[in-house]
Amino acid sequence: MQEMSDLLGEYEAHREQYPTLEDFSPRLVTFFAKTVKNSQADLASKRPKVVSMIPANGAQDVDPGLTAIQVVFDRPMTDKNWAMVGSGPIIPRPVKAPILMPTQDLDRAGQAQAGLVLRVHAQL
Repeated sequence: MQEMSDLLGEYEAHREQYPTLEDFSPRLVTFFAKTVKNSQADLASKRPKVVSMIPANGAQDVDPGLTAIQVVFDRPMTDKNWAMVGSGPIIPRPVKAPILMPTQDLDRAGQAQAGLVLRVHAQL
């Protein structure tokens, strides 16, 4: 917010160059465009990313005996703040409430991953 205040201070200090706010508006547009671009980059860096999935995304040869879908994220996730979306015959039907598990549980199985695992028990 300080940057915006400084920019408006420039407007006030140079009124001979910018007699009206409309004359100053190109500077404001540039400021806001840069601010939005920086904010988007900041948000993108904070957005969780999927590290891996079982079965892999788009897999066609999924074992019909598989009883759970597993998604590993690159960072801890907040429980109960997510959704599974989809419908129709190609979407697995959950048979239990999805659970979040710390990756330490997977380390003992030799599948060390960063982040957190969402496991959805489903009928494929």
